[in-house]
Amino acid sequence: MSDQFYRKLQILQWIPRYPGRITVDQLEQKMLDYGVEVSLRTLQRDIETLSVLFTGLISQRYRDHSVGWYWSVDAPLLTLTGMTIHQALSFSLIKKFLSPLFPSTTLNELQPFFEQAEALLNNLNDNPLRKWPNKIAVVHPPHPRTLPTVQPAVHQAVSEALITEHQLQIIFKRTGTLNKSYLLNALGLLLRGSIQYLIATKVETGEIRLFPLHQILEATVEKAPIDGPADYDLNALIDDNAMDYDWIEGGSAPRIRLKLRINRRLADHLILMPLTPHQLIEDYDASHKLLTANLYVTDSLRTWLIQHADRAEIIHPQKLRNEIIKKIQNMANHYGINR
Repeated sequence: MSDQFYRKLQILQWIPRYPGRITVDQLEQKMLDYGVEVSLRTLQRDIETLSVLFTGLISQRYRDHSVGWYWSVDAPLLTLTGMTIHQALSFSLIKKFLSPLFPSTTLNELQPFFEQAEALLNNLNDNPLRKWPNKIAVVHPPHPRTLPTVQPAVHQAVSEALITEHQLQIIFKRTGTLNKSYLLNALGLLLRGSIQYLIATKVETGEIRLFPLHQILEATVEKAPIDGPADYDLNALIDDNAMDYDWIEGGSAPRIRLKLRINRRLADHLILMPLTPHQLIEDYDASHKLLTANLYVTDSLRTWLIQHADRAEIIHPQKLRNEIIKKIQNMANHYGINR
């Protein structure tokens, strides 16, 4: 390999994608680190030649009079070994199913890989792997609502706050009331179905809350670092069934020891898909089982109890039993059953 070819190859690999940049002086230092001595003028000629040959290789002069080189955001991905079919398939599935889990900055960095993967798979007419992404689907629970959208600027600010661990100022759209401003310690993201939630503590109170991203109208990253709870553990909260709707706007959901008399068919279902990892199901009578579980009283639990009210009777606690009875009576009245 000639010295000139090796030198230009290294230059191409060292140039970052926007918003990164590298100057000719920095390139010279990198060459010296690799034991290659070359003049600034030679490097300048090399990079100018490369900018003619490769689309998206751009230079920009900055206020300090330095000239930085970078690949444009939409520049084609340049790899020496190319992308394999399996790598292309992986990127295709990541884009299709996992995009909501990535920070905006990361998605921007991955975009060239997504484009190269799509181009590669589209040209594999005879390879059965090409059709794999079309054989997989994620189905959300049916409902008569349009899925909410998150403003790109909000997603970017939330991602930045989580990455840098800085506080976040938001304007939050509250249901039925005026919008409200919150200063938050951003702790994590939660994806429930198609809805993304910001897990955060209010700086004012220190309470952990969930904020649906589609209800955040504005978000600004502050200079102050977060001051989150020392014992915060995202996975522990999820395992503890704490992540639910009651945490959104105030009042921690009460934790109860739930006891249900359930029919055997529902019992079989709950053995396969438990309410909690530590639930207990035992015999109650000839036709029923007794379910015991420690749970938070959340909106989704109430919905589940009403949905299965013909197969599950609340034995304990009495307060929750009375609440569900009242809801069922109101439903009957609404449909004119008791008229």
